[in-house]
Amino acid sequence: MGRTLQNKQAIVAEIQDLLKDVQLALVIDYQGLTVAEITDLRNRLRPKGAVCKITKNTLMRIAVEGNSNWQPMTEFLKDSSAFVLVKDDLGGAIKEYQAFQKDSKKTTLRGGVMEGQALTEDQVKAITELPSKEELMARLAGPLRRCQLVWPWVSMPCRPNWRWASRKCPHLWPAPSRRFPSKGKMQPSTSRQKAEGNRQKGKFQMSQSSYLNWPEC
Repeated sequence: MGRTLQNKQAIVAEIQDLLKDVQLALVIDYQGLTVAEITDLRNRLRPKGAVCKITKNTLMRIAVEGNSNWQPMTEFLKDSSAFVLVKDDLGGAIKEYQAFQKDSKKTTLRGGVMEGQALTEDQVKAITELPSKEELMARLAGPLRRCQLVWPWVSMPCRPNWRWASRKCPHLWPAPSRRFPSKGKMQPSTSRQKAEGNRQKGKFQMSQSSYLNWPEC
């Protein structure tokens, strides 16, 4: 028995809902794959935040109609089509498909779509050369750790070690005066005057009053 109109509308709505969170869509020719092989592909893609959706080209064409992000997919809709929809790890999902393609030797990658642009097979392969999210975070963590060597209070919710900082960066973080009057403002010192000059030049300077109000470790 063929699908009813309600079934087709439900499938189109499901596809449209999936595409809302997808960053990359791959269109592959899955002709010749067995049910077990398709299940294997889905199991490989799942940990990478991707799904493999098999549906008729007509229903996919209806689902992307009027959507500028996915309209270019229509040029790949022919014969038996399966759609790899990637949400998170783009490079990881493509590598998993490539490994499956190498093992099964049955599928063909027709192309992909990302941000409203149709991608060739070579362009899709180029995405795998981009750094992953974990690699980017590791690259950002390195400069942050080096920054904390000079500015140890970057990630500390407590008062910095003023003496240590004043020795490392005396032009930005001068040592406080040893004498604090009981009333009125603090007496100006050479370091205070130098710090005021740095502040006027746009350099970072924390006032001593802010320092005193900073909770100590």
